[in-house]
Amino acid sequence: FLDAILVTSSMLDMYFLSMVGASIPNLSAARTLRLARLVKVLRVVRVTKVFTQLRVLVKTILASMGSLVWSMVLLSTVMLLGAIFMSQMLQTFLLDSNNDPGIRAEVYENYGTFVRSFITMFEITIAAGGWARSGRLLIERVDRHYVLFFFVYVFVVTFAMIRVITAVFLKETLNVANNDQESVIAEQMKRNDDLVRRCKEAFVAADSTNDGQLSLEELEDCARTPAMKAWLAANELDAKEVAGIFYLLDDEGDGTITFQEFVSGVMRLRGGA
Repeated sequence: FLDAILVTSSMLDMYFLSMVGASIPNLSAARTLRLARLVKVLRVVRVTKVFTQLRVLVKTILASMGSLVWSMVLLSTVMLLGAIFMSQMLQTFLLDSNNDPGIRAEVYENYGTFVRSFITMFEITIAAGGWARSGRLLIERVDRHYVLFFFVYVFVVTFAMIRVITAVFLKETLNVANNDQESVIAEQMKRNDDLVRRCKEAFVAADSTNDGQLSLEELEDCARTPAMKAWLAANELDAKEVAGIFYLLDDEGDGTITFQEFVSGVMRLRGGA
C-alpha cells in the first residue's frame, strides 16, 4: 500500500504537477519511510534457525557493554601508567648526547613522547608477543634491568589480566546462550523430534504383528535384542524391567500400547529419571 502511494505520487509530481509549476512537498522524505519496512526483515532473525548464532552474538554484545566499558577503563589506566613510567624513565637516556644516535632514535620512536609511549604500551598489552621489538631494544641496547618491568607487565597484564577479561566475556556469552528463550525452545523441540523419531523406530521394530499396537510379549521379545537393549539404555530405561515399563506405558490398561502411549510414556519416564 505504501509503495502504491509513493509510485502514484511520484508520477503525479513528475508528469502532471511539474507542467503547472507545482510539486508535492516532502516527497523525498516520504520515500525514506520505505526504509522502515526493513525492520520487518529483522523479525526473520528471531524465528529462523540459521540466525541463531547471530542472535546470540548480538545479545551477547549488548549484554556485555558494561563489562566492555570497564575493561577498557581498566586497561587504559594500566597502559596510561605504564606509558608515563617508561617515558619518564627514558628521558635521561634520550637527552644524553653521548649515547648512540641510532639507538636514541629507535628509543624515541617508541617512548620519546607520551603518545608514542602509550601506543607502544597498547601494542604490548593487546598483541601477543608485541613486547618483543620495543622490549628487547631496551633490554639489549639501553639497560638490562628493564627485563624486570617487561617480565611483570607481560605476565600480569598481557597474560593474566587479558585472559580474565576474555573469561568474563565468555561467561556472558554462555549466560546469554543459556537464557535465550528462542534457542531453548528450538533446542527442546529438536530433542523432542529426535525422541519421537527414535521411538517410532523402536515401536516398529517391536511390533511384530504390524497391527499398530504392542503387547507385553512383543515388547519382551524385542527387549532381548541388542538393538532394543541399547535403545532402552540410551533412554535411561532398564531392559530388565520391561514388564514394569509396559504397565507404566499402558495408560488405558487394556493390555496393549499404542504409538501415542509409547511416545508419551517414554517422555514421561525420561522426565522423571
